[in-house]
Amino acid sequence: MRNGWYINEREEKCTQSMIFPDDYPVTRLRGQPKGIKRILEERNLWPAKKIRLVCERCSEKNNDNPEILNCCAWRIMSQQPDFCEQRSILDKAVTKAGHIFERYPKFHCECNFIERYWSFAKRETR
Repeated sequence: MRNGWYINEREEKCTQSMIFPDDYPVTRLRGQPKGIKRILEERNLWPAKKIRLVCERCSEKNNDNPEILNCCAWRIMSQQPDFCEQRSILDKAVTKAGHIFERYPKFHCECNFIERYWSFAKRETR
């Protein structure tokens, strides 16, 4: 797992490990990944009131409502800048090889090259 970062109360950029260190007091947790609650607690973002891991609104597809900020732990974590700017492994590998990595909108045939190719091929064969 990659390390994350956050800006603390004194406006300093802090690196945060996503796994427990090898010298952690609880031996069974050494080398294990931290949970969302632990990561948010270290960033002082865990709310005092009880919240869910994922709420019903966030579990629905296409729910990108920017007004909702702290309805559940998943939403709080997804708003963090280090998680927003992280690229996928596939994106990094393609870019490193010197190619352009571009994502198309899901199910939008006019923007998808493959759908446009098949449309052209069907038109030619007819």
